[in-house]
Formats: sequence, structure tokens, C-alpha cells
Amino acid sequence: MNIETKNIINPIWDDNYTAIFTASSNEYVPYLSVYLQSIIENSNKKHNYDIVVFECSITKENKEMLKEFIKEENISLRFFDPSEYFEGYDLVTPHKYISKESYFRLCAPIVFQNYKRIIYTDIDLIFNEDPQKLYNLDMHGAPMCAALDLGWNVWIVDDAVIKCINIRDYTRNTLNLKNINRYYNAGVLLLDIEKLNKENIADKFFEQLGSGTFFLYQDQCIINKVLNNKIGSLPFSWNHMLLQEEHYLKADEELINYAADEPKYIIHWINPNKPWVTPEREYSYIWWQFARKSPFYEIILKRMCNPLNNSEIVSRYDLKEVLEYNKNIFKYRFYKIMSKITVGKAKERYKSKISKWKNKLNIVRRIKRGW
Repeated sequence: MNIETKNIINPIWDDNYTAIFTASSNEYVPYLSVYLQSIIENSNKKHNYDIVVFECSITKENKEMLKEFIKEENISLRFFDPSEYFEGYDLVTPHKYISKESYFRLCAPIVFQNYKRIIYTDIDLIFNEDPQKLYNLDMHGAPMCAALDLGWNVWIVDDAVIKCINIRDYTRNTLNLKNINRYYNAGVLLLDIEKLNKENIADKFFEQLGSGTFFLYQDQCIINKVLNNKIGSLPFSWNHMLLQEEHYLKADEELINYAADEPKYIIHWINPNKPWVTPEREYSYIWWQFARKSPFYEIILKRMCNPLNNSEIVSRYDLKEVLEYNKNIFKYRFYKIMSKITVGKAKERYKSKISKWKNKLNIVRRIKRGW
């Protein structure tokens, strides 16, 4: 990666600190504030927390509100724009609820080169435990640790087709995973910066980003491909992934057991039905306990009560699906029947169409829940 830059970040403290970074757009600032509140309430007052938000669009006003919101002297909040690292790259976003800012974590080994290790998390989650305990976990020599992805495992077991892509084939032939059941969720990462840089991992991330390959789940897939067989497994307690209840029944035994047996140090809503969209979802009440203390609480309520005010939730395309709901449900049922009575390529074609129209129906169901 030929970037001559001094645009890096140095630690605030010399020792006795936990380093954390995340990424957010301006649109997601209210939810970022809830995430930060969960860290505040679970932090150790005798320990320091160095928090960095990767962003390229957060307004000055919102940054000031967030900084004023954090009154604890042992918690530092900084903002960093890594856009220069991504100039000339096409940051494709196949999923509407995952923004281009997700890619920003790929440059972490360079930006944080003066750190020993650092935690990365998404913001669609909350801490129920002190992040320091995650930071101090034994990585057993791995350059990065993450939890196995529950949703991906379900798709493998179910031989699912997502956006016309067969997940099993994609995992084996595009990501080239040696074991297709070892796909990791990148929503919570523990990074050994020294080891990552020793192996030039950031260069390899950017090689894949510029390769022209379509990655279904953006940088998460890139991370899995580049660090194939090198990612250490985090306990599921540090990434308790929430899916629809029926999906738990399809996962293999290793992943089923964690839901009941592991403590929930981090609760992570990994699909589009976030707590601020569907407050009746499992454990959403915990998220809302933190949300009530956010300076953006009224904005969160306004968006939830009237999703038309939030372009991230409802677009013109979504409204088109509302108007065509009856036609879409007819097509979905037709393709589902055809997939059961055909074989070979025809069967695969109908299965891919089922996925497409199921997504259309889910858009309308999500909007109806918001209303």
C-alpha cells in the first residue's frame, strides 16, 4: 500500500488503558451515543479508555454533543477521517443497513501502528461488561480474534442463496476458506497490531479491496479471506449475536449451545431489525435503558415513530415495495412452489428468486413494524 501519510493516531495514555475504535456515519450518531453510554456505565473508574470513531461525515455540532456527553476524565473520545486511505477504491455497499464506513476498519493496522492491540466493534451492539476484560483476553498468538458468525453458519447449513449468491459456493470458491464453517463475524474484533503489521495484513486487505471481486459482506468477507485459518476464536460471550428465533434451530450444535450457556458481555443485533427499529426484539429493553440517557433520545424516538423522517430506514424504493406487496407475495409463493417441483439449474434459479422476493416482503414487514 503506497500511501505516504502521517495521518495516524497515537495513544492518549502511556499505560493503564484500553483502546477501542468503531465507525459511524452522521446518520448513525444517535445510535453511536447509546453504544458509548454502554461503555461509560461498564467502565472501571480506575482505568482509562481511549475511544476513536472513524468517520467522514459527522457534523461539528454532533461531535461536540458527543464529547460533552462524556464527562468522565478517564474516557477519551476522538474522531478520525481515514478517507485518504480509500481514495480510488470503489466502496460497494450491497446492504442498505451497512454503510461504507464499515470498510474503514481495514486501515486499522496502519492508523494504530503505535498501539500494541486494540478492540474494534460495530455500533449496533452494547457492552454489558467492562471492555478492559475483552482487551486483556489471551489471543493465543493469533493476529486477530473474532467470534464465529452464527448467521453465516445458518446459511451454510441451509444451503442459502443471498442476493443470487449461493453462500456455500461463495465461501468455498470466492473466499477460499479452508473450512467453510469457520467464517467469523467482524462486528467485534480484537486486533494484535504488531502481528498484523509484521505480516503486512493491511496491504493484503487493500489488494483484495482493489481486486474487483464482489464481496457480499464488504470488508467482513475481505477479513475472512485474507486471514483464512489465522483468526482466533473469541468466546461467544463477547459477541452474542441475535437472529430470528427460528435461525437458532438450524445452526450446528457448537453455535446453539452458546446462546444458553455463555454470559452476554456484548449483545449484538446483526440483522436489519435493530432495537431502534423493532424495540420488541429480544434484549432490546437493555439497549433502551442506555438510550434513555442519550442526548439524542428524542431524535431516536422521532425516527422510530415516523420512519419517513429517516432516509436510512425508508426510501422511495421501500415505498414502491409497499405498493407492490400483493404482487410480490404472489411471486414469492409461486417461486417457492416451483423450487420444490423442479430440479437442477431450474431449481437453483427459482431458489435465487425466492431470496429476492423474500427480501422485498421483509422490507414491507419492517416498515409496518415501524409504523
